[in-house]
Amino acid sequence: MRADDRGFPISFDVAGARVLLVGTDDDAARKRALLEEAGAAVSQVAPADFSDAAAASARLVLYTGHDAALAARIFAAARAQSALCWCADAPEQSDFAMPAVARLGQARFAIATGGGAPALASRLRAAVEEQLGDEFARFVAALAELRAQVQQEEPDFERRRARLTAALDGFALEIRARYPDWFTST
Repeated sequence: MRADDRGFPISFDVAGARVLLVGTDDDAARKRALLEEAGAAVSQVAPADFSDAAAASARLVLYTGHDAALAARIFAAARAQSALCWCADAPEQSDFAMPAVARLGQARFAIATGGGAPALASRLRAAVEEQLGDEFARFVAALAELRAQVQQEEPDFERRRARLTAALDGFALEIRARYPDWFTST
């Protein structure tokens, strides 16, 4: 994937799929939690223990380390298995970009900067999780319950949509940003 490619955002169904995760750092732990939550069958190996055979039958291969030579090996092994691959900080060894994902109950916010500022995406993810927090997660769960109830009670699509849209009356999200001194907006 080109470093400046904006890509095509999707959610990838990995339920039941074998995923190889190469890495043992904090990023690997976070990705493993997301993958397992999505139902993936995760195999994890330390970078030093990676072999091409580890990618056998994987649908997806992720590498969280920063060794360019190892990233190239992992990418080649994934390609040989027709698996999609992502390597941290190595867009030329990746089939897709990995957004920072904020998790709030059932809600997911994928935050991407086109690979140009991953530290910013990570900071935005943390801010979204911290500032919206548990109350937002409960709100999303309550909306999901309401939707299920309305779907049972109301056969007409337009009336269902109107009721569910009205349930959002009073909800607002306010966003403000403060920039560092070195940055000057024009």
